[in-house]
Amino acid sequence: PKHCTSKTSDFFSARMVLGAFLSKIITCILGFVYPGYASFKALKAENGPDQSSWLTYWTTFAMFNVCEPWADLFMFWFPFYYEIKVLLVFWMAHFRGASLIYHNYVHPYLHANEHRIDQALVQAQQEASTKIRFYATQGVQQVQRAAATLMTKSHELLAEQTRPRDQPPISYDVHGASHG
Repeated sequence: PKHCTSKTSDFFSARMVLGAFLSKIITCILGFVYPGYASFKALKAENGPDQSSWLTYWTTFAMFNVCEPWADLFMFWFPFYYEIKVLLVFWMAHFRGASLIYHNYVHPYLHANEHRIDQALVQAQQEASTKIRFYATQGVQQVQRAAATLMTKSHELLAEQTRPRDQPPISYDVHGASHG
C-alpha cells in the first residue's frame, strides 16, 4: 500500500540526520580538540589526577577508533547510528564516560591479552624492520643501476657531441669501457 511506502521512506530519511561525513568531523572535533587541550593542561600540572583520567580517555578513544570502521561497516543502517556515535564520544570526553568503558571493558581485555599483544607487537616490529631493510636495499640498488645507466648515456652523448664527423660513434658499457 501507498501509506507503507511513505512511512518507510520517512523512516530511512529520519535515521540519518548527520550522515557519515558530518558525524566524522564532529567526532574528530569532540574526540580530539577538547581532550587534546585538556591533556595539555593536565601535563602542565605534573602528576595530577587529571593525567591518569586523560590517559584513560586516550586509551579508550584509541580502542574506539580501532573498532569504529568495523562498526561503521555493519551498523551504518541502524537508525541514528551516527548521532549515537557522536553522543558516545561527547560522553566519553566530557562526562568521564571513557573511565567507565575503560574499567569495565578495555582494561580487562588488555590485561587478559597483554602477553599476546606484546608478542604480536615484537613480531610486527621485527617483520617491519626486515621489510624496510629489504626494500631499502632494493631501492639503493635501483638508484645505483639508474646512476650507472645515466652515466653511460651521458658519456655516449658527450662522446657523440665531441667526436669529429668522420669518426664512427663510440659507445660505453656499464663499466665505462669504450667500444668502437
